[in-house]
Amino acid sequence: MSTQHLLLFDVDGVLIEDGGYYAALVATLNYFNELMGAHPIVFDAPTRDQFQSRGYVNEWDLCPLCAGTLIVATLTRHPDLALRPAPFEDFLRQCRGVSVPQLKDVAQPYLEQIDRLPGKPVERARDMLLNALAQLSVREDTRSATEALLREMFSQTHDVDRAPVTQIFQELVIGSKLYAESYQLPPRFAAPSVLVTEDRSLISATAQAKLAEWVQANRVQVCVYTARPSLPPADDPDHISLIGYSPEAELGMQLLGMAYPLIATGRVQWLAAKVNVPFESVTKPAPIQALAAIGAALTHEEANSLLAAHALVARRELSGPLARLKDRTTHVWIVEDGILGMQATHGAIDLLKQNGLDLHAHAIGIAAGGPKAAALAPLSEIVLPDVNAAIEYIEPRIDRSTKDTTPSAPPALQWRTGNGE
Repeated sequence: MSTQHLLLFDVDGVLIEDGGYYAALVATLNYFNELMGAHPIVFDAPTRDQFQSRGYVNEWDLCPLCAGTLIVATLTRHPDLALRPAPFEDFLRQCRGVSVPQLKDVAQPYLEQIDRLPGKPVERARDMLLNALAQLSVREDTRSATEALLREMFSQTHDVDRAPVTQIFQELVIGSKLYAESYQLPPRFAAPSVLVTEDRSLISATAQAKLAEWVQANRVQVCVYTARPSLPPADDPDHISLIGYSPEAELGMQLLGMAYPLIATGRVQWLAAKVNVPFESVTKPAPIQALAAIGAALTHEEANSLLAAHALVARRELSGPLARLKDRTTHVWIVEDGILGMQATHGAIDLLKQNGLDLHAHAIGIAAGGPKAAALAPLSEIVLPDVNAAIEYIEPRIDRSTKDTTPSAPPALQWRTGNGE
């Protein structure tokens, strides 16, 4: 039985130092503070690690949690504050004139409460804040207005049309021009894309060349998978409209100079629409994205891999690119810095094993110590400081019996710009 090796790489914190997302996060939180009349935000890396170690690696969930924490913490200090129902930004403006705390000074007790709650990150954040609000001795009109706002904030964090917190963050991430083109929404600012100005590659030229050499020698197959928003599959047979899709993952691939298959949030969004299921049902920690990444690594077929992943989860049907796993021993190397991504990939591999496939998972957590490393350790074969160390770790462990043949050039994966060109 022949052996094959699949390498799945996460993007932010692994291949890219996500300075852009961090800059957009800080700018978004600063905007909240500005609306509330507070001092500029202090949100350092250790504070962000406290959130990320609890699964808040997606700013679409993290930003509402931070905003909600500021609101509840402010009411804790000022229980007599009168708040009326209002749109999100106008609601925050009602806090002007009172003392608004720094998020880093008040976050820890709220995060500890989150630790005791079940559910997805967005559900745990909502329930924690509603529980905390219920324990405050505030005016009933203030309680009612705040509860309504919190429920609204967390109801559709991934629906940009209906999520003002996500709108603010997205405009700062991709820039006002691309934001207007991608979402057909009026911009609030006149900002450039921080992904272009602040991101940098974490993979060295040496490691990049080594990876390309392995692929050309048919020793490994690679897929990049990420929670970043993206366009639909590069090989989308339907050529659907790009409105509502943000090419953030593609901007990352351009920065890296990589042309490997890509399974990102826009691809999963496309799948949900294609098979008519709720988007939330096919996102992490569901195994769909990881299964699709395995299929795309094998075949470079993004759309078919997504459909095959859904068929396996929904109907236990092994088909399409995933059927290529039959009659082979497959080692799946996961290079990831997120807990949910690690859990989803382990779940995907367990599901494939249940279908009688010979798979072996090798999870490499990426963290430079601290609470993130501690959280990743139980899910990982080893925790290493960066992707370059991961590639060095993988190299001697790749099965030397893998047949060295030079395949034909892989199909080029193209991406379309946000304005439909």
